[in-house]
Amino acid sequence: MAITINGEVGNFFRNGHEPDGLATAYLKYILLCFENMSGLRINFRKSEVMLVGGDVAEGTRIANMLNCKRGTFPFTYLGLPVSDRALLASDWGPLTNKVAKRADPWMGKLMSSAARMTLINSCVSSLPLHATAVCLLGEGTHGLLDKVRSRFYCEANETKRKYHWVRWSAMCKPKCLGGLGIVDTRIMNVCLLTKWIWRLYAGEQGLWADILRANYLVDKDLLADKHMPRSQFWNAIQKIKHVFCMGARHVVHNGRATRFWVDWWHEKGPLKDQFPGLLAIATEPLAIVAMLFRDNECRITFCRELSFGERVEWDSLSRLVNALHLSETHDSISWSLEPGGSSRGGKGDGSRHIAGGVNLNHDHHDENDGTQDFDEEDEQTYLDQDVYEEEAPEPTQAPSKGKKKRKKNSPLAELRIKWTDKEEECLAEAWKTVSMNGM
Repeated sequence: MAITINGEVGNFFRNGHEPDGLATAYLKYILLCFENMSGLRINFRKSEVMLVGGDVAEGTRIANMLNCKRGTFPFTYLGLPVSDRALLASDWGPLTNKVAKRADPWMGKLMSSAARMTLINSCVSSLPLHATAVCLLGEGTHGLLDKVRSRFYCEANETKRKYHWVRWSAMCKPKCLGGLGIVDTRIMNVCLLTKWIWRLYAGEQGLWADILRANYLVDKDLLADKHMPRSQFWNAIQKIKHVFCMGARHVVHNGRATRFWVDWWHEKGPLKDQFPGLLAIATEPLAIVAMLFRDNECRITFCRELSFGERVEWDSLSRLVNALHLSETHDSISWSLEPGGSSRGGKGDGSRHIAGGVNLNHDHHDENDGTQDFDEEDEQTYLDQDVYEEEAPEPTQAPSKGKKKRKKNSPLAELRIKWTDKEEECLAEAWKTVSMNGM
């Protein structure tokens, strides 16, 4: 730690130097000067000293000199646990306990099932909203939240424990799919974190955006480039950014933010689905378009010589990319899972494109006539994130006349990836819920 005084950085707790008694005294003196100048008194009895990378004796000595307590990780700040290591399910104990106090089964003894469901969606499921917006909760934490909510709904009228005859994941599905419309915290967690990616590409301004761009996105693209593990928030963004790629449609200009094989920039879908044989032997499967098309020359290389069938694919690929011409404009991204192209599903007359932090409203409609087929590896990677649960059996009764049918020309129907109709409906329903909450 270094303290700046009159533009000069003092050698107090700077990296590479051990804090001595004089540096600690200077720090205490600065805090006392702050009290005299601002009129705000610091309560040292409630303050704690956190030491990272030092021994216990050194931390105790510094805490005694500052008349503070010696704190330990994790500690709570603004209702969220902060730690110098990966957070465990036990670190989220205050959050799960808070939800459990609001949803104790005896509280719903005089409530109907509809009243309990309304209370779960409006109050209980909203308690972890702040945590799920900035942290990727583990499966253990989501399991505890589901346990508390399921007990409140199923055991409120009973004086003892009883069996739950319907799986909780089936009850969390939308009502149009046979569920009760209860919020699925796993899907909500992924959607809220994905919203930060959209905000960055939408060019939103603020202190949070300036910090992320200065620390992590200097001469790097969030989706196209690899990033080293950093803070817990940034690591969570890296784990779920493949979800954003499923609905992101790129428009290539300079090619610096679009991956040639993986991203969806061609009208017929990602090239990895159209030419899987060529992708398997490509030397740079994650290369960006600008790297493979320098000086208007194709620089795609393979690990070995092409066979007869692969040469046929290569001829098709060459004809497909002949019309590709790069410019100095930044690549743009639109959200293909909504008719308007934006993440809020607006009914505007054009797609909301994002290019270099500026929103560009085009007057033409973005016709989505392409297909996108993710391979089994991508599908398994997404299922490992525990975003979707196992499907519930199809209802046997005929749908009612007033039931709203899904439009044939919806973007979800045109995006022909290996999802079932139920999973696509769940993703769209969760995304609309996030948009209505203003996230």
